[in-house]
Amino acid sequence: MAAAYPTGFETSPTLDAARTLAPLVRELARAADRERCLSPRMHRALAEAGIYRMLVPRSAGGDELALPIALRVVEALAAADGSTGWCAAIGSGTNAFGAFMDPVAATETVWADPNSVSAGVFAPVGRALSVDGGYRMSGRWTFASGCANASWFFGNCVVLDGDEPRLSEGGERTVLMLAVPMAEARIHDTWQVAGLRGTGSHDVEVDDVFVPSHRGFRLGRDPSRVPGPLGAFPLMAFLDVYLAVVATGITRGALDAVRDGMAARASAPGGDVASLPATIAFELAELEATARAARAALFASVDPLWVRLAAGESAAPEDGHAVVLASQHAMRAGADVVSRAFRLGGVRALFDDHPLQRALRDAHAVTLHAQFALERTAAAGRQLVAQGVAASAAAGGGAWPLSDEGATG
Repeated sequence: MAAAYPTGFETSPTLDAARTLAPLVRELARAADRERCLSPRMHRALAEAGIYRMLVPRSAGGDELALPIALRVVEALAAADGSTGWCAAIGSGTNAFGAFMDPVAATETVWADPNSVSAGVFAPVGRALSVDGGYRMSGRWTFASGCANASWFFGNCVVLDGDEPRLSEGGERTVLMLAVPMAEARIHDTWQVAGLRGTGSHDVEVDDVFVPSHRGFRLGRDPSRVPGPLGAFPLMAFLDVYLAVVATGITRGALDAVRDGMAARASAPGGDVASLPATIAFELAELEATARAARAALFASVDPLWVRLAAGESAAPEDGHAVVLASQHAMRAGADVVSRAFRLGGVRALFDDHPLQRALRDAHAVTLHAQFALERTAAAGRQLVAQGVAASAAAGGGAWPLSDEGATG
């Protein structure tokens, strides 16, 4: 599908490689769904295509792609299979977190192998006991996507001084993201699910492992130590959009499956496009328009911001909120489009080997990620109201308030 806003981000050797991989991704998707994990073959193909090192700095052996290009790479893979796109997003996105570590430590550990991949969980359910030179890390994290193929694991931990949490001056707990080799962690086979089955999002447990202090950072608090626009991109907006393109990719794949199925019937003896019922043709056109609009809004919130950041400008709060709003919308619109596309697929879509069946499960699994909780969209809505309050105050008032009946809280 052509970009609605051509920006120069639609062409890249890595993006071409991802598109070339699409047939292999589709071929291995059923096996990944059955085994609940990407195959070693798929993992190697992603690594050799440079997918995992997309956002790793060039100084550390990575490709340091522009974020808008990396987003399109993930989207292209997700269009072929949602689980593969999700693992590509997690593996490459978590690899990028080395930018918050000591540069020498990151280059000698997490980024030592340019084809290595990381897994990570943001929930601060771990414990990091402060000791001489670092921390003793313990905990068990759920939903560690791609952990079976990962070399490193990033786990968020509450820092302990003795038996008590370390508190900031404001009374908040100190939370550190610590990086540990997967060889020092244990995977618990827990991923028995319906959607995104191929992501292998099992539990990861770390039991009293020493982690040197230079392999820790405060996610969202410490600045990136690698110069460039990626470190300047609002972190929560990055997390939102990097997963939202999995949703737009799944949506694209579902619509292509419906279109191709209808085209096959129209091309069969006795069939023709003109005989397609108007109600079905209208539904397909409406779904296509909805998907294109949501995708266009998503990249319209990211591409210009990236250009400005690359030019040395800073992101304003409203920039991050715009990305969050577009990401949340793309995810929800995508799930709705895929549900309606599934109905257009007819009875054949019920079978496990049909791409629409997997797309339906995957699209709704994406909506359940914590990053897409209702509160995330609500925060963007509150920001809109705050902007209205500021504008009203600057204009001296005059807005028509909602009545009590019209207000929704």
